[in-house]
Order: sequence, then structure tokens, then C-alpha cells
Amino acid sequence: MDLKILLEQNLGEPTTCYGHCNQPSSFEVLSDQPLMACHHCMAGYVSRIMVYGATIDLPRFKSFIANAIGDTGTIHEEDVRVATRHRWDFPALTEEVKVAYWTQNYRRSKNDDPNRSALFLCGKCGSLFLQPLSGKSVLCANCRAEA
Repeated sequence: MDLKILLEQNLGEPTTCYGHCNQPSSFEVLSDQPLMACHHCMAGYVSRIMVYGATIDLPRFKSFIANAIGDTGTIHEEDVRVATRHRWDFPALTEEVKVAYWTQNYRRSKNDDPNRSALFLCGKCGSLFLQPLSGKSVLCANCRAEA
């Protein structure tokens, strides 16, 4: 079975938004190569970003996160965790799958300031963008400009 479909079927159930609100959080695929996904709430707050594969290019993943959060913080070694999804987790897997994940509210640079910069997912184009944690926009700057 295709890994993307398997993940969407098994991880697509709503969870709770971590660190932003208590609303449901959805699983959404961000890219196919590498297979990258995130959990985000209805407001677009990104709780977690994950990358999946037989092998994980950690420097590339960390670079992706660092580019997404810009000057709002530094990615530390312990901010990105690696785990394995075993066949008993998902019986349809033909082999074990590695997953690396970054959780926004676990990072060292987190603070309780409601105006701190946070990562959101645009509700229109699906790009990642920064705005204050208390921000109300569900669209990135480009999509807001088009509206």
C-alpha cells in the first residue's frame, strides 16, 4: 500500500491542537518528496511537522523547519525527534518506516507571550507562514493580498 495513503487513513483522525487551542487538529500532507505532513487546527496553527521514509535526511528536514520559522528561533538537536513506525503499528506496511518530527510548542524558543511568532498553514494555498500566536488570519500574506 502507498505510504501516503496509509498515513492519511491511519493518522487522519482529528486530534487536539497542541499549544494553541483545544480545537480539533487535522493531519495534512505537505509534500510527497520527501513525504512530509503536519498537524494543524482550524485556525491553521501547526502543532507538529513530520517527515516519513525508509531513511530520513535529518539535515534537510532541520533546514526546512529553520527556513519555515525564520529568525523566530533556532532548531536545536533535541527539537527534532526520530521514531520508527513498525509493521505492528500499521499491518499494511511492507517495512518499517522512520519518522522525524518537530513539535512547535516543545522547542526551546517557546515562550508564553501571546504575540510571539508562530507557524501557521495557509487555508488557501497550503504554504507555511508566520504570524503572532494570537493572530486571526488563516491566509498567508500572498493569499491575503489576492483577496
